[in-house]
Amino acid sequence: MFFDPQTSGGLLISVSADKADRLIKLLHELGVEDAAVVGELTKTKDHLINIERSSD
Repeated sequence: MFFDPQTSGGLLISVSADKADRLIKLLHELGVEDAAVVGELTKTKDHLINIERSSD
């Protein structure tokens, strides 16, 4: 069985915010047209998902 990463979907790369624009520019120059910033990690004290036990 062979594995070809070119057919396995997209690649997600994590870099610090101060380097993101430079990386996107470089990838575009190298012909990676779909390179884009898709999100941002942030610190928070609040929980985005809460799991509670049932009182039963």
